[in-house]
Amino acid sequence: MIFVGWLIYFSLGFYIGNYYEAFISNIKKFTIPIILLFTFATIFMIYNYYSGAISIVESKRADIPFYCTSIILLFFLVSSYINYLPKFILFISNYSFSIYLTHYFFVHRLGQLSDSPETNIIFTFILTVTLSLLTAQIFNAFRWGKFIVGGVGKLKYEEVVGRNY
Repeated sequence: MIFVGWLIYFSLGFYIGNYYEAFISNIKKFTIPIILLFTFATIFMIYNYYSGAISIVESKRADIPFYCTSIILLFFLVSSYINYLPKFILFISNYSFSIYLTHYFFVHRLGQLSDSPETNIIFTFILTVTLSLLTAQIFNAFRWGKFIVGGVGKLKYEEVVGRNY
């Protein structure tokens, strides 16, 4: 996919970043369209895979920008209904950059872990995130580790709870 295919992420991020308050205050008005977009994008992606139209499993598929956009909007929608921050989300947030930087090395080395595609996705996800977290912890034990695998955030749950975003 040429770079234009990724323009939607930049545009969405730019819009949400510039108009965050308006975006968050109005997102509940679009609950049905967001759920329909997510449902359609998911069905379309699964259909493409099982029909053989797009059988590769990678982020450069033509249907992924629609699916990722629907996931991003769905996350914002769901979070608009939640009034608290789960500790697990903050934990992952502190390691998110390291996970992003290291996941590729694990995903492509694991191979097929199960004959079932669904089970394989779950196993690969869990192992990749776990190995990325461990790699981040090991490397960040050294002062130069953050330059190799990304730094680990220092936000504490107590500091974040009560903030008004």
